[in-house]
Amino acid sequence: MAAITYKCPNCDGGLVFDPASQKYHFEYCLSDFTQEELEGLGLELNRRETESREPDCRELNRREPGSSEAQPVLYNCPSCGAQIVTDETTAATFCYYCHNPVVLSGRLEGQFRPDYVIPFQIDRQKAEEIFSQWIGRKKYVPEAFYNKKQIESMSGVYFPYWLYSCQVDGELDAQGTRLRTWDTAGMRYTETTIYDVKRQGTMEVDHVARNGLRKANRQLVDSVLPYRMNEKENFSMGYLSGFLAENRDMEKEQFVLDVQTEVRQFALQSLQDQAGSYSSMQVRKKGSRHTG
Repeated sequence: MAAITYKCPNCDGGLVFDPASQKYHFEYCLSDFTQEELEGLGLELNRRETESREPDCRELNRREPGSSEAQPVLYNCPSCGAQIVTDETTAATFCYYCHNPVVLSGRLEGQFRPDYVIPFQIDRQKAEEIFSQWIGRKKYVPEAFYNKKQIESMSGVYFPYWLYSCQVDGELDAQGTRLRTWDTAGMRYTETTIYDVKRQGTMEVDHVARNGLRKANRQLVDSVLPYRMNEKENFSMGYLSGFLAENRDMEKEQFVLDVQTEVRQFALQSLQDQAGSYSSMQVRKKGSRHTG
């Protein structure tokens, strides 16, 4: 498996993706390149890669029988040759010695290659500014949570998501009741009107996201949903350079039933919400099914 550091065509330094400019940047020679420019220059020719040392990988991946814990994997940095220890799911990281960004290309090939990536839009400076504003509104936060060392370790992380799209047919048969009350000549009157309510329709559902990494904190990674899918780009490993990235270790089949249940419930609730305003509604029949 290859460990890759993308190199600047001008000075041979490590390239990183800059969220602010949406270009690849190198801070020493101040070069900036778009994805199209790098492809035109032959990005594949301007990367350094080393193959992982198989004896080391076998030693670090040795597991006790029946163990399901993730094991570390060892690679060599393409820039300085130092050994890089990662988790099995890590797809992009930094060399701890020369600090060059490293992309582990073999983790994102074949069936594990993503279709799309949403490039970061916020750079480190902006992220630190937002964090400082957020922490300033909190009370009783431990100092260790926002000390200088903690903030310096802040880094963008790409997480793997499965995206589901489908079509759902739904129908609703209900009885709606609307009450009207008024007072006349010291008497109170109540008028009850009953309606037959029928709704049916087809709903197109796109980009239902499910995080595909077991070790991810579900509450944290799902709290940023929904993503702005209009900003997605065709996947290129260069977008990962300068960030941390994780590969999936959960397959789409593990989420299908939950997603289908959620989508059907959402479709039925949408039909009911569109049925109109009533004092009360009694549902006589409702149903939904996937048709695509």
